[in-house]
Amino acid sequence: MNVNAGTHSKPSLPESTFCSAPAPSLAKEDLRALKFISPQGIQQWALGRVKVYEEYIRALRILHNDMVPINQRLPPEILSHIFVSVSPDRVGDIRLMHVCHSWRAILGRTSKFWTDMLAIPILWNNADLVQEALRLSAPRPLMIRSAPAKMYTIPWMRPHFVRINDLRIAVDQAGFRQIFPLLRDAYFVTIESLRLIWVDWESTMSESPYDKTFDQCPDASLPRLKRLSLSAELFDARLVVGSIEHLVVLAPPDGLIQAPTITTSSPNTYLRALERCTHGLVSLHFSISQTWHPFTDAPIIALPSLCELVIDASKPASIEALLASLDIPPSTFVHVRGVSDVPLLRCAIPHHYGVAAAEELSLSFTMLTVDLAASHAGKEVLRVRARASTVDAFTSDHFIHLDAIRTLTLSSSEQWGLLEPDVPDILARLPYLTRLVIHYPTDIGAIGRPCSRTLLEGLASAEGPSAIRALEHLVLRRFDLSLLDRLVPILEHCHASAGPGRPLRSLTLGIVPSRTDGTSRPTGDERTAEVVARVQRAAKERLGATVDEIIVDLM
Repeated sequence: MNVNAGTHSKPSLPESTFCSAPAPSLAKEDLRALKFISPQGIQQWALGRVKVYEEYIRALRILHNDMVPINQRLPPEILSHIFVSVSPDRVGDIRLMHVCHSWRAILGRTSKFWTDMLAIPILWNNADLVQEALRLSAPRPLMIRSAPAKMYTIPWMRPHFVRINDLRIAVDQAGFRQIFPLLRDAYFVTIESLRLIWVDWESTMSESPYDKTFDQCPDASLPRLKRLSLSAELFDARLVVGSIEHLVVLAPPDGLIQAPTITTSSPNTYLRALERCTHGLVSLHFSISQTWHPFTDAPIIALPSLCELVIDASKPASIEALLASLDIPPSTFVHVRGVSDVPLLRCAIPHHYGVAAAEELSLSFTMLTVDLAASHAGKEVLRVRARASTVDAFTSDHFIHLDAIRTLTLSSSEQWGLLEPDVPDILARLPYLTRLVIHYPTDIGAIGRPCSRTLLEGLASAEGPSAIRALEHLVLRRFDLSLLDRLVPILEHCHASAGPGRPLRSLTLGIVPSRTDGTSRPTGDERTAEVVARVQRAAKERLGATVDEIIVDLM
């Protein structure tokens, strides 16, 4: 081994190692200050300077972020307008404040951002964040729909009660007994919409949500309340005020009660609650879970301003009992839903336009139910869905007379929904019918579909002294062109019923192009016009003698 003595050298270290790094240097003013500080005070002095330089670094970063192109090109007024349009849908959207100092300052002045933030349910798990969001949302009105009932007992929440105009709370018994005194004692004087849902599954059958010491809310405690939605367990005269215009009484499952765990109020209790808001009530939605029988010694509640009445109930007796206890204007829109059998509306509301003076009638059939809609003076006034064995029985239970009906619309969602005998039964009860509209199922399919033939053959078999005598306009929607020849005897029958020399004024065919009839769907305006013209010529050749005008539409 060859070793050269006297040529030893220091091992070199990489420049990036700590050992070779240059000693940190201080600013000249700091070096001068050190000369006058004792060794024992240097550490404390150094920590003070660290805080100064941290603030200095923060100021430089703010300056750097403020100079990004978007802040230079958009003035604060434009950014503020943009942030007003931002609606956060999660708590993480608060990170917009971390972009730069300017964005943080603008968002801090954008109260709408924070009112929207308060609508996020998970936010209410963080009390500190809720408190800050409430502060930054001022003075904007609040819509609170996710806060648990216990939040309303926190002292820093109370100053914000006067800003709440829309409040939704799910309450158990303890929560309701905390909320009700606040409502009664005028803490929510600006509230316009209130929804209280009962969610206490552990209450016993004998318990009531209301404490025996609770007095009713004075009208002055909730002077602006227009919309009130309550679970049936909470509907009571103590919580109804005279300013209410829209009232919703929810039964399971809308009220979130999975089982009848507590005794609901009696029908007479409901009527007493209605008496407090009779004159201004515009809309009433009533869900009935139990069976009501005709009320004994119950007052008749007059609702002179009522425009809409919606009833959800499974028992016809409950609907008849409620309707018989209400005095409503004849033009009120009445919507009955969820009925298993047909209620006797002609007895419950005999003077209602939908029962006594309907001018337009729409019937939609399925295998089990009939949907009825009746209109008067161009306005829908009655809608019912119920189970009925025959069309004749269905209409007999609803209407006092049908002489005023001029327009009839029939539709069947299934091929067995409307049977051939039903058609003449309906038409025989409409002596002054001038317009008939038939909507076929959306899946007519191949030639000769039974439903299409059933409706047509039923129409052709309509007989009697008044059957379709006044008919002037016939509209067939989603019509199968393969059945065009079957229209000939129908129109001839209409022509004969109306008398000689009086053909049908118009026939409208809404056709669905299909490969079976040679009218595949066109792909342009010219092609559409060509198909329509061809079908119109064919219809005129076969039906022109019995109808004045034939209109063809592609659907």
